[in-house]
Amino acid sequence: MKVFRILAFLLPVFFAQGGFAVAAPPVPSNPAGATADFGGFQLQVQAIDYNDKTGNFTIADHFTGTREGTEISGDHAKGNSRTKMMEVFGHVVVHQTAPLEPRTELSSVGKEPATLTCDRLTIDGNQKLYTAIGDVHYLQGTQGASAERGSLNQTTHIMHMEGHVHMQNGDQSIDADSVDYNTQTGQGHAGGHVSVHQTASLESEGAPPTIGNEPVLVTCDRLTIDERKSLYTADGNVHYSQGTRNAVAELGTLNEATHMVHMERHVHMQDVDQSIDADSVDYYLKTGEGHAVGNIILRGPAQTGVSEAATPAPPSKKKKKAAPPPSADASPPPSPEASPPT
Repeated sequence: MKVFRILAFLLPVFFAQGGFAVAAPPVPSNPAGATADFGGFQLQVQAIDYNDKTGNFTIADHFTGTREGTEISGDHAKGNSRTKMMEVFGHVVVHQTAPLEPRTELSSVGKEPATLTCDRLTIDGNQKLYTAIGDVHYLQGTQGASAERGSLNQTTHIMHMEGHVHMQNGDQSIDADSVDYNTQTGQGHAGGHVSVHQTASLESEGAPPTIGNEPVLVTCDRLTIDERKSLYTADGNVHYSQGTRNAVAELGTLNEATHMVHMERHVHMQDVDQSIDADSVDYYLKTGEGHAVGNIILRGPAQTGVSEAATPAPPSKKKKKAAPPPSADASPPPSPEASPPT
């Protein structure tokens, strides 16, 4: 489940070095092809229009700005140096080439070069709020993410993504309608049409070869993430599938530290022609051992191949023959009370 760690670096990987503080350029306008120092960024621009009274500025043409291993470019931009607001429009690319100093224990994955692209990037220097809008894509090594919108609030340490969110980290991926993630605590929440997919085998984690050698797909309504505890909770319409194995429940949790899976509320597990229903099930990934509790129903295949001779037929009962009816010419037997003839 390391896929969730990429969330911490969609935007902070570019702004963790103190944020983008917009300052006034040295002159109201620049000659074509000049370089200007702007908020710590060295800008390669055609021209900057700046109003010294209001603080408003406009970069009308394509520009490139660099600062300490970070490069940002766009078709045009505008903002205000006093309010520390800036918007970059059109083919926005932010590229981080230098490793960042780790700011949290989750920051170690941010050492590789990373690239963020979007249609529009909004920077609020006062609120330390950064918002990427429209066709947002992030790539860092084998990690990637895409969404319609992504934002980072460095004051609250909350990152939010929404709109066809897709995150990939090697052989693991997650899709959802929206994702919220705390970059300091490692806690997060995914909601709406959540699906988690893993293509690699679990055998490297100690699972028996018959358990973890096929891709895994989990879908649910909501997914809660606690990376520091290695705890992941799927809630609402939970479906699990791996090869011929399927399971459904209302709630499911995975503890990666203990390798335990817990499912509860209307649990149904199926593998080919065998199934189990129960109120709750605990399953140990390393050994394949499990424990079911409450209203347990086991179903399995009917036994076949038993010959008829193996089950002897019950002994037949002979019917007693009924006595023939008396003939009409035969005299009736003498009565025991009749007197002998004299």
